[in-house]
Amino acid sequence: MITLGISAIDKDSALCILRDTEILYAVSEESLTRKKRQDGFPTQALEEGLRITGLSLSEIDAICHPVLTTTHEQKIRRGAAYKNFAYVLGQNDYPLSRRLMHLANSIRTLPFSNTPETNRELESELANRGALEKLQRYHYQMSHAASSFYTVDAERALIVSFNGDGCGLAGGFFLGEGGRIKLLQGIDSPHSMVSFYEGMARSLNVPSDRRDSKIHSLASNGDPSILFGKVLRRFDTSAPETFRIIDPHNILFEYFISRRYSREDIAAAYQAVLEDVVIKYVAQHAKRVVTDTVCLTGTLCTNTKLNQRIAEINGIKTVHVYPGTNNAGTALGACLLHVAAKNGGLRPNPLNSVLRSRDFHQDRLKRSFSDSGLAAIHCSNGSEPYIATPLNQKPEDHPAAPN
Repeated sequence: MITLGISAIDKDSALCILRDTEILYAVSEESLTRKKRQDGFPTQALEEGLRITGLSLSEIDAICHPVLTTTHEQKIRRGAAYKNFAYVLGQNDYPLSRRLMHLANSIRTLPFSNTPETNRELESELANRGALEKLQRYHYQMSHAASSFYTVDAERALIVSFNGDGCGLAGGFFLGEGGRIKLLQGIDSPHSMVSFYEGMARSLNVPSDRRDSKIHSLASNGDPSILFGKVLRRFDTSAPETFRIIDPHNILFEYFISRRYSREDIAAAYQAVLEDVVIKYVAQHAKRVVTDTVCLTGTLCTNTKLNQRIAEINGIKTVHVYPGTNNAGTALGACLLHVAAKNGGLRPNPLNSVLRSRDFHQDRLKRSFSDSGLAAIHCSNGSEPYIATPLNQKPEDHPAAPN
């Protein structure tokens, strides 16, 4: 069976081609257009993928996509919104003004889902190529979970996904076992840890492509205790299955604290609260399903400090972080869900490389560096010593670059 996966295309568009579970080709559209976080139908990736694999669209058995139909998505989105309204209005111990601010912004953003637009674009592009009838749709969060579990060597694992919004959820906790994936507990939208963290980053004017490294740098010089209680109070962690953010759309919260506190203390508090809440629920679900293996996926899993804390949870021996943590990873996940559905399950097939598109030969790389006027070294025995070692040395002790 040959499947072609197209990720969610609202941002970070990507495409992959599989023969059964073997990845023949995979690439993000941005690496071809050179536009960061490229959205839209992955035209160049499709053309290059078919050229490199020598396939035609007529030979593709299914085109897999991690977004449901517009009607289905909008129904789920409305249901999640109504459920959230009822929840927030019932939090009588939380300041009314902050709850109303959240609800006002929730109502303002509810009609503006870009799913209708992206679905029309996808279907139009496929129809123009005579391939619309091959389109198979899958759940966004399940696609994230599939990309994480089916690409590692694990018979049983807790799968944890944290992202923005998809199919009415902002992530979830899943069990991967016996070649199948089961949702244990969804994280209801809009209670997104990614939105929580990104809201803080925006208030500190931190660019999205430098978010984690910059926040970690600021946090290391801050005092988390100054704001920890105030930030943690936004979370409801009373339920054993999952957390909720009482006012996730309260944009004024970040605005006011950014005017009253240092960037370092804000970053330190948010990082500490993030770790505190996530660790609690990952530990509880790992204990519930009795596993020592955790598979992480979703945008939040680029937070290396959080990943380290998860690895330190008592009883956890192995943590796998899927390399395609953003939308791009859902292309592969949708394909793997399709193969699993056709075969009654799927035995995990570990990745042996994260490079699945064009091959950049040494001569071509040297010419590119030279044409750009950039100095470069070739690390024949691996680059690690020339990256890791200087981090633990004084500048004058750095190793000399090889000839």
